[in-house]
Amino acid sequence: MASPFDDILQDADDVLFGIFGEKDTPMYYPRGSASGVPARVVLHRNVQVVVEGAFMAVELAADIRKVDVVNPEHGAVLMIDCERYVLDQPVYSDAQINRYTLIKQA
Repeated sequence: MASPFDDILQDADDVLFGIFGEKDTPMYYPRGSASGVPARVVLHRNVQVVVEGAFMAVELAADIRKVDVVNPEHGAVLMIDCERYVLDQPVYSDAQINRYTLIKQA
């Protein structure tokens, strides 16, 4: 059961993803699937993330809303503005989002 605090965070994420999220709705494709689902995503470029207690610089990462994709998986594909990104490493998760490093495919 969601608490009032969870509801506040959900509303805040709605605003955050509305402002910083990709404007053309990204599509999430599970590994090996041709059927995708719309997913709200914030794309990060040239950021630091914490992996196993150490800071790591990454070229691309994405925050994916859990209400859109509950359990994203390594190797799945995000299509963002006609660009193809493969989910690489999970680096963060909370009640609202999953953050993955991405590999851009040519």
